Amino acid sequence: MSEHKPLVLIVDDMEDNRMAVRLALRKEEYRFIEAEEGESGVELAIQEEPALIILDLLMPNMDGMEALEKIRAHPKTRRIPVLMITAMDIPEKKMAALKGGVTDVIAKPFDRVELAVRVRSLITMYTSLYEKERQLEEMNNLLEKRVMEKTEAIVANYYSNPLTGLPNRLRLFEDQEEFEGLLIIDVDDFKEIVTLYGYYVGDDVLRELGHRLKLIFSDSSQQLYHLEGDLFAVGIQKVDNRDELSAMAERLHRVLETEPIVVDNEEFPLRVTIGIGCREGENLVVHTEVALKAAKVQRSHQLFFDTSLPLLKQYETNRQWLKKLRS
Repeated sequence: MSEHKPLVLIVDDMEDNRMAVRLALRKEEYRFIEAEEGESGVELAIQEEPALIILDLLMPNMDGMEALEKIRAHPKTRRIPVLMITAMDIPEKKMAALKGGVTDVIAKPFDRVELAVRVRSLITMYTSLYEKERQLEEMNNLLEKRVMEKTEAIVANYYSNPLTGLPNRLRLFEDQEEFEGLLIIDVDDFKEIVTLYGYYVGDDVLRELGHRLKLIFSDSSQQLYHLEGDLFAVGIQKVDNRDELSAMAERLHRVLETEPIVVDNEEFPLRVTIGIGCREGENLVVHTEVALKAAKVQRSHQLFFDTSLPLLKQYETNRQWLKKLRS
């Protein structure tokens, strides 16, 4: 129980004075620590962080006002109430002490009852203030946590596809520097699925496809993206040669055609077109999208990007016009 009693620090160079304070407060539920000079009193205050400091004004070496200045300057002790005891009953001295940061002043010789009342009042004030600050700090921490969680959720939603939860096109554009190879996958028959079965089934097919692609491209060096609609992408961090990317694409064709997506007991064998890009300059995503569009035009199930693709020139022309319109 003693650990929960308020701690009072008495700083006075006279043993008799320190004993007089303890006797005046003996009926109160306090613990006491003492210092016989200002410097050790400041050190003890910082170390123990008492509920109240009773400080004598006149002491050798470091007097009460200098000790008070150091107490108020330290973050651990600046808000602890300080009751200064002085034998000089001079209004100017009391005013100077109060302006210097003393919480209250009492003159020697003090009345025991008055001292006990003032000490009790100051400790109650400090305890109440400390509790309010603690509650405010808890509320601030909770608020910061909730703001952080909301911010993280907003960022996560900004960079993810709401249907599958996979990273989206924005994330791919930011991540593309990490990849040496890229596959962009378009579902050929998706419009027919939506026309025949409706949008809800179409969404379920895309969710199942996302899950299937996660299983196929599960290596830590491979990152799956859901760009938009029926468009997915896979970034590959390390690629030894073009044949490796071709093999990945061929495997995906086989799996999707031989192991149909199942939604509501309905089987959907999917055919896909895949654009394939290798790290060549800074436009991996753009180049791979051009390869995909060229593959769709040529009715090829997959196609590597090549600088000779006619769609690349058209894309560059469109981009230049877009820049002019924005400017």
